[in-house]
Amino acid sequence: MKMLLVFVLGTACAAARLETKDQMIAFLRAHPSRAYFSRLVRDGPYDVAMEVGVADGRFSEHFLIDAQPKTWYMVEPFPNKMLQARYPPSTSGRRAPRRQLEEMPTSWASRGIGTTSKLRFFKALSLDQSVLDAIAPESVDFIYLDGAHDYANVARELEPYYRMLRPGGILAGHDYCKYDERPLACRGCADVPACVKYTEYGVRHGKGDRRAANQWGVVRAVQEWLARHPELEVYHTIENFTRTSLAQDGMDYDLVITNTYNPSWYVFKPGTPVQSSSASGSPPCGAVVVDKSNSLLPQLSANPSCPSRFQHVQRLPNHAADLTVAYLYYRDTEYLERHVKHWITLPRDLLKRISILVVDDGSPMDHSARAVLEKMRACDVRAAVVRVGEDIRWNIGGARNLAFALAPTELVLLVDADQLVTQSLLEWSLRHSKYALARCDIFLDFPRKFPNGRQHRVHPATMLTSRSSYWRVGGCDEDFVGNYGFTDVHFAARLRQTPDCQRISSERPIMKHVANFTDAMALEPAPPLIHLERVHSSHDIAANKAILRQKFQGQLPWSTDYLRFSWEWVFGADGLAQC
Repeated sequence: MKMLLVFVLGTACAAARLETKDQMIAFLRAHPSRAYFSRLVRDGPYDVAMEVGVADGRFSEHFLIDAQPKTWYMVEPFPNKMLQARYPPSTSGRRAPRRQLEEMPTSWASRGIGTTSKLRFFKALSLDQSVLDAIAPESVDFIYLDGAHDYANVARELEPYYRMLRPGGILAGHDYCKYDERPLACRGCADVPACVKYTEYGVRHGKGDRRAANQWGVVRAVQEWLARHPELEVYHTIENFTRTSLAQDGMDYDLVITNTYNPSWYVFKPGTPVQSSSASGSPPCGAVVVDKSNSLLPQLSANPSCPSRFQHVQRLPNHAADLTVAYLYYRDTEYLERHVKHWITLPRDLLKRISILVVDDGSPMDHSARAVLEKMRACDVRAAVVRVGEDIRWNIGGARNLAFALAPTELVLLVDADQLVTQSLLEWSLRHSKYALARCDIFLDFPRKFPNGRQHRVHPATMLTSRSSYWRVGGCDEDFVGNYGFTDVHFAARLRQTPDCQRISSERPIMKHVANFTDAMALEPAPPLIHLERVHSSHDIAANKAILRQKFQGQLPWSTDYLRFSWEWVFGADGLAQC
């Protein structure tokens, strides 16, 4: 056993990519020290990280050297002289320590540390509103809490910092050990390490040659919070590192060691971690590409650039439905409530033939589609919500692609949240399914009217088609995401360029390749959508206009990878409403 332990500690950490939760857990079990959190940034999908409670800046320095995150946030209310020396923009809030046990470091800038990272320092307490207001929800990949180590403060910190975390990200904290207390009932909570003696560093700093202080207050706060989040499971480090083991992985022991060997706890926020576009200056890796080896039935397949992401493309199970109605949703709680109230009035026989898929395009939690559906409790409606992990500006094309990737049925009616689909339009869609399914026919230009009956112009975004036809055309080009405009225009352009695919005006349907006169006579104008009024503002279309021109002129290629963001099923993942 002793020889085995020496072998494990003496094995250097290979720079394998860490893209999934399972890979990260396996890595941290093989390297059970908080020092290796930095490798989740260096070798994983994370690029925005934060330390709360920076103290003298040694652990921040370790992260900046080893991980080189794109953005590094620091929160420290009382910067000491050591931190000021490392990072002069911080300011001192107390006197320098009387005993100077370490040589004063030179600044990070003079040593070339942090020069590739955006550094932001908050001279504030962890719960100061200036900090909580400055960090957007779901914008940070990794957060390490190491400030006040008492029950009251940790209990108050957990929820606001968890809200800052992106789906797939990690919330972690120091001092996860106890004496003889009994753990609480939550996932992973039974295994809590015992506090052990202070380190030689702690003894040298006056802690004494004795057992480290009990951290049950931290453990209790974390576990009580976990009990309120049954979807989360807690893990912890062991801190069995040595100077030699860290050196073999290129890490500086003096930046990692603290007064104690207290372990750290960590949890993963549900969702898929995806490296943001800011990390590399180019769009993040799309999860799928379109395999057109069978031109009539194109299939989604793994993107060779990031094949592990394909495992998250899991369609809803189809409970004998014939049509998926896919709604694109963003913050429109009032509209979604009107939709749900309308759904529950539909005949049960019609509802049995329909699956409703709501694509929540990164709405804030307090305006999420999940919250609406849980409140409305539409038990007879087969509905599900998939939520995009990032709040990406104008991610219209990405949301459409996600709907067609995950829809449980081959036939899909795609609508915006401000368009109410009437019973007559649902029945019309089912009657016309043979045209959409038998050939590459895409029904567009749906008529619509206002609730008062006044006619409105046709809706450019609503479409009825098959999944195969959508991907045969090429879906929506996600190079247009991030700026407003030309989503409908560029999709129509790709449709015109696709052989044997036809655009059909739903307002005046005419088909050029009908099999016979009977089929042609069977086509009916679509009943109108109900346009739920909203105030439209003007937006700058210059950026996407320039992209479209470059693509038409061949200066930019049409994109071939899709779903450049994370997502998770948050409601009805089994394809059935949850009541």
